[in-house]
Amino acid sequence: MSGIAPTLQEERDRRFTVFRLISDGKLQTANDYFQAGMILHHTGSIKNEDGQTQSLGVESKLLAFHLFRRANELGHKSARNFMAAAYNYYLRACGEDPSRFGYKFENGEPIWRPDVSEEELSANKCGFDPRPYLESGR
Repeated sequence: MSGIAPTLQEERDRRFTVFRLISDGKLQTANDYFQAGMILHHTGSIKNEDGQTQSLGVESKLLAFHLFRRANELGHKSARNFMAAAYNYYLRACGEDPSRFGYKFENGEPIWRPDVSEEELSANKCGFDPRPYLESGR
């Protein structure tokens, strides 16, 4: 790395490595999926001059959710919480307010918290409902 924060190219290289590992079928264990999810969850965003974070790939946030989902299915103990966190990041990346449409954490557990009606929820421009995956405990 070039310093405290990775360069834009280092961020790209990390994401592209994860994409290659996925396409080559190299992810096998719960930890493999979890680590790939962590890379996509924590890369792909830059800070603008005004201090606001901008996502370089909304889909990467959604893919991180599904990588955490698979890690959870394979028994990774932290993956379920990261599914909720990745969904919140996904909402923010696609322009929605996670405090209205996402999860909060109480006693270390993700809690569904939308303060909107089901009609408003269905109009969410992000178009993905994580509840079937998180509520099933899978």
